[in-house]
Amino acid sequence: MSGYGIIFATLIIGFIMISSYIIVIKNSQWYLELIMTTKLQQASSPYITSGYIYNDFTIFVNITMQGVKGIPIRNLNLSDVFVVYKHQGEIISIRIDSWHPTRVFTNGKEGDIVNPINISKWNGIWDPGETLELKISLPYSLDEFKAFFLMVMPDGGACSCQL
Repeated sequence: MSGYGIIFATLIIGFIMISSYIIVIKNSQWYLELIMTTKLQQASSPYITSGYIYNDFTIFVNITMQGVKGIPIRNLNLSDVFVVYKHQGEIISIRIDSWHPTRVFTNGKEGDIVNPINISKWNGIWDPGETLELKISLPYSLDEFKAFFLMVMPDGGACSCQL
């Protein structure tokens, strides 16, 4: 009887080892696929072409998409917008929720033809070469007409400038 017990225990240990090996292989394949997918998904490449302070509570920034990848305009509201400026002598660094695109330009002219953007409906694609004008409303007034702007896109692309 003791011979069967040893055989049974050996089979159980072998089964556990083979199962563990299969799990490790599957997880390794999943991890490699994740790495390859992440490498293939490049971040967008926005850059700021111009920007200005309109009044104590409003900033306008023109951002042009470059590279080969566009962003669906409906995903743009997932972006984070930050502004750093002085209010009543103190430096404020704040995430802005009250911002929106106001116009789109292609080659310096208002409007676009490829995947047209409808700002009021938040649809279309912000394609490479197109420039969006963003209106940023500040919660507190500016002391000086100086500010720093930063925008991080949902795919990790980012742009910043000093106004």
